[in-house]
Amino acid sequence: MNDSEVINMIAHSFEFENIIIREEEQNELKMLVRTLCPLQIKSSPSNKHGKISIFYSFVRNRGFINFFSLSSDVRYTSVSLA
Repeated sequence: MNDSEVINMIAHSFEFENIIIREEEQNELKMLVRTLCPLQIKSSPSNKHGKISIFYSFVRNRGFINFFSLSSDVRYTSVSLA
C-alpha cells in the first residue's frame, strides 16, 4: 500500500464524517493541491474525502496555510490524526 492509498483510507474514517464542504473553499483547495501537496490525491477536492486527503498530505509535510476559511478544518484534521 503506497502513501496515497493510506491517506485515502484515513480520509474515509468515521472521525471525519462531520467535515463540511463549502463552495467558497473550492478554489483554495485546488490551489493547495497544485502547489503544496506532493502526493497524489485520489479524491476530488469537491468531496469531504478529498478535502481530508489534502489536509493530511498538507499536515504531514508540515505546510502552513494562509486561508482563514480552511484553518479550523486543518486544525481539526491534525488533532484527529494525533
